[in-house]
Amino acid sequence: MSQGKKRRRDNNPNRGVSALRRTGLKHRVEMSKHPLPQPVLDPAKRSKVTVDENHGLWGFFRSDKKALDTPEETNAFGRPWVVEELRHKSWEDLHSLWWVCCKERNILATQEYERGRLKAGYGDAEIMERVRAVS
Repeated sequence: MSQGKKRRRDNNPNRGVSALRRTGLKHRVEMSKHPLPQPVLDPAKRSKVTVDENHGLWGFFRSDKKALDTPEETNAFGRPWVVEELRHKSWEDLHSLWWVCCKERNILATQEYERGRLKAGYGDAEIMERVRAVS
């Protein structure tokens, strides 16, 4: 800095704001000028939502569209493929089998998430055994 010039302030209103020291803006910051919509609590006043039967997100659930399987349903699956069996498959068969395994892993991950969210208390051992068979 030269001797003749004074240092000027930059007029930044956010000067000194720090997330680490928990200092922030002094005034309330609003995201919108419009109020948020209120949920409709009365089931009779709610609008009926129609869902497409062929929606892609249904791929994360079984064909009966249940969020969770019973332990018996989770335990009922076949044996994993052996390497010798896979070596005799064509490229198209291997590719379709890979997508079936991806879909099954997605279903199992959805069920595992739902089981944790609902605190179901069952199915952890069965789901881990099935994940090992699919992976």
